[in-house]
Amino acid sequence: MKPQLKEFPRGALHIFPSPPSTDLSSPCYESVSNVSCYGGFVDKVISYLPFLSKKSVNVSCSDGLLIKSYPIYPFLVENILKPLDLTDDRYKKVMELMKQNIEEGLHPDTHAKANIKCFPTYVRTVPDGTENGNFLALDLGGTNFRVLLINLDGQQVAMERQTFNIPQHIMLGSGDQLFDHIADCIFKFMCDHHLHEKQLPLGFTFSFPCRQFMCDHHLHEKQLPLGFTFSFPCRQVGLDRAILTTWTKGFKCEGVEGRDIVELLHAAIQRRGDMKNVRCLAVINDTVGALMSCAHSDRNCAVGLILGE
Repeated sequence: MKPQLKEFPRGALHIFPSPPSTDLSSPCYESVSNVSCYGGFVDKVISYLPFLSKKSVNVSCSDGLLIKSYPIYPFLVENILKPLDLTDDRYKKVMELMKQNIEEGLHPDTHAKANIKCFPTYVRTVPDGTENGNFLALDLGGTNFRVLLINLDGQQVAMERQTFNIPQHIMLGSGDQLFDHIADCIFKFMCDHHLHEKQLPLGFTFSFPCRQFMCDHHLHEKQLPLGFTFSFPCRQVGLDRAILTTWTKGFKCEGVEGRDIVELLHAAIQRRGDMKNVRCLAVINDTVGALMSCAHSDRNCAVGLILGE
């Protein structure tokens, strides 16, 4: 007798196993882990690996209830994975829904309720592969914050980067705490890379033209433009102005939603007192960054896409 799958209310998935085989060479000894279901349909299978011993499956439901662990068999794995194998008609339906949501996001009458907001980026062109120089890039999109020094020589790209952790208490603290931490990371990166000793035009070349200038030892007399990749939902009102609409990815910093994140960054830099000449000339999200990065090497690239949270 084979195991049976049975649907319960609220999408619960229950497994009734038959007695396992005692033959350790049998191909039925496999397992899956972290299977979640919603409305009776499995939507995530993190991993499944073959083992030469009896293993089990942890099944969780849309209401957060954890059903008991049970032995798992190959045909059951196939049944779990089957809903993930979409038909052509299903793909076409997804395409139609995505197109509809994009159109709603672009139209002023439906923009507010659209799932895909289609905010303007204020980026008017893509790179042509002739960009040259050293530039500074800032990237915040998760629990880590990256500062990068990028050297462009035509199609040749060289990068130096440093990754800084965003502690949990800062992710859940105030906006001032977050941007003070970002400013501290920028300053440490500049000191570690002796930027005050280099001729360094700073900016994010992939998304905006950078003003070229000579940077000597009198940094307090020079303005250092930089670019900021801020990978959270923002309503952009200018190339250097972005209003955070809502936090995602575990961030819940108070006093930031509904405010201009570039303004908050500048305020943090000014509070330090030793980087008042650093100015953000452009802010983009990771989707625009993906487009600009790829377009630098391939002029045929027309769309940037980020799959993830």
